[in-house]
Formats: sequence, C-alpha cells, structure tokens
Amino acid sequence: MKTLTHTMKKSIYVFTGAMMVMGMVWSGSAYAEVKTTTYPGTMCQPFNSGAAEKIRYTTQGVQNNSTTASVTVKCLVPSTLSGGKLSSVIIDVKDHSDSATIACSVYIRKLNGQLVHNQSANSDQFGGGNWDVFMTNINYGGNGAGFYNLSCSLPKKLSGIPQFSIVGYHVTEVSN
Repeated sequence: MKTLTHTMKKSIYVFTGAMMVMGMVWSGSAYAEVKTTTYPGTMCQPFNSGAAEKIRYTTQGVQNNSTTASVTVKCLVPSTLSGGKLSSVIIDVKDHSDSATIACSVYIRKLNGQLVHNQSANSDQFGGGNWDVFMTNINYGGNGAGFYNLSCSLPKKLSGIPQFSIVGYHVTEVSN
C-alpha cells in the first residue's frame, strides 16, 4: 500500500509539473488582458468656474441646473491597466429630449500633452430616455498614450423635461 501511495504521489507531482511547464509555454502574449472600470457621474467636474455655478450633484450623477446655457464637464479617466490602451468608453446618461443631446468626446494624449486620438458620440443615437453614449472600437494604432480625458456637454434644462445628467461611465482598457 505504501508503494502505491508513493507511486501515486510521484505521478501527481510529474503531472502537475508537466501542466505547469505547458502553461508557461502556451501562455505568453497571446492573451490580452481586458479591464473595465466603472465610475460615478459625480466624479465629473465643471470645465470652468462659470459651469460650476450651473451644475448640481445628485443620486442621478452630475446635472445641468441652468435654464439658459449648456455646461461642459470633464470626467476623470485614469489609466488602470499597466501597458494598456483605451478601447471603449460608455457613458450612462439621462436624456429625455428629442430636441437636445448630450455630446461627449474622449481625448487620448501623450505625457507631453500632444493629442494622439479623439473620438466623439452623443445621446441621440436611439431616441429619448436613459440611453448610453457609446464610444467603442477606439483605435489609435501603435501611438503611445500617457493619459485620457473625457469631456461632456450637458444641454440646458428644457421646460417639462427632466434634467440632463451623466449617471456614470465605463472605461475599458486592453493590454498590448
């Protein structure tokens, strides 16, 4: 019995070692790491002091409280994947209007501030209601990026229509 147990243990060790070696050989750079991070809309900040007076933070995120002008907010988009590239940004918005739209742009820059790529989209893609702003398939080739910026313009309050707001946003990065 002792010999059988010893033989089984030895077989398990050999099998485990072989699997570890195969795992090291077959892994490598063939598999890209994908990371999606979600941020609340309340992380978006006014673009300037004039906008600061017009925005309001609620459980619905950041809203434009002005009846006279649209406001622009900047939303933090930290790089969270070492060596990764931005591949998509989806902004969860409240837009109940057929006549106005929330417009957003993402900017990809080098560490020196040089623009590498930008992409824009808006909330009137599908009609009124709680629709997302989709910026998918962001592709900027082999150009290295240092940081990302997200900027959104919230229309002024319209009579009889709930306020426009950014509830949250989802950022996806993919390793090279």
